[in-house]
Amino acid sequence: MDPYIINFNKSLRLGLISFAKREKKRFLLSLLIFSFLVSYSLAFLPLSILAANPAAEIQTKVRADHPEAVVVERNRNSIKHRIADAPDGRQRFTLDVSIGPLHYGPDNDQEIDTAFVPSTVPWDWEMTKADFEVRALSQLNAGRVVEYRKGTEWVRFQPMALQYSNDLGRIQQIAMPQAVDAVLNDDTLTWTDGYGPGLDFSWQVQ
Repeated sequence: MDPYIINFNKSLRLGLISFAKREKKRFLLSLLIFSFLVSYSLAFLPLSILAANPAAEIQTKVRADHPEAVVVERNRNSIKHRIADAPDGRQRFTLDVSIGPLHYGPDNDQEIDTAFVPSTVPWDWEMTKADFEVRALSQLNAGRVVEYRKGTEWVRFQPMALQYSNDLGRIQQIAMPQAVDAVLNDDTLTWTDGYGPGLDFSWQVQ
């Protein structure tokens, strides 16, 4: 049997949305902030692992230790490299296995890359290198800002007013989405001051 070096990679990250105070305090709001417009009910939202392109990240790490490494096999959740032969002439390989998917496509041989790239009208940003697609508008108060699509099924998200219930049980408004353009960072769009001064809004492809 050929010798293997086996590595297990990152676990799943489930969060999609985050708000951030400028003082670096992060908090979660258990509030209804979106209205959902669906063409067909979706049973799930896609998940991905931390890196926008996890397969590329694995290759970089493998080649840091084995510059001669060559990819010889890809599967949905794994990637196999051949490295330098052992001193006795036996072939050696590394096998990296991930909880989340690394590849997509009919043969599961295309690298997932969830980074946003510029899109075409009516959208400003898109991500199409996965089993699902995401498109987004740049301005936070432009209505249906984000669309997730898988085949013929889709769900769109529209940022709404932030609200809370006071001590009397009455709903009070905190803030409305502002006319702010998103700043892109790989697979994340951030609207600085998106809900007013000091209150940012971020959306990460997952």
